Amino acid sequence: MIPRADFIAAVLACEGTPVVHMGRVIGEGLDCGGLPWAAANACGAGLPPTRSYSRWPSAEELESALAAFCERTDDFANAHVWQVYVGKHARHLVVPIGDNLVMQAYGKNGVVQRTRMPENAHRWWRIRGVA
Repeated sequence: MIPRADFIAAVLACEGTPVVHMGRVIGEGLDCGGLPWAAANACGAGLPPTRSYSRWPSAEELESALAAFCERTDDFANAHVWQVYVGKHARHLVVPIGDNLVMQAYGKNGVVQRTRMPENAHRWWRIRGVA
């Protein structure tokens, strides 16, 4: 089991990575699904590849991709990934890093960066193999 602190350290190491749709390489390109996936794998999780999804996925499409390496939880405080709304659709993911902040790969920002925690969470997810 990967300690949560190690996972968060790997997420923080992603800061500044360019945002690239379906990107899965830290330092080269990540998207919102690639951020938690690549960080967990950098810690040795050995997660399977995620399914492809469209540039503007539906909530269901994104959830299908998440199911490859995550399990849903109702415990938001211990979730590794938050699925949040962009407009009317829950099509974006953020990683809580503490102190009311999240790390996110959002196209309008251009790079993976820290932002304030959103208040519009749809679902919460735990990554298999991360404490």
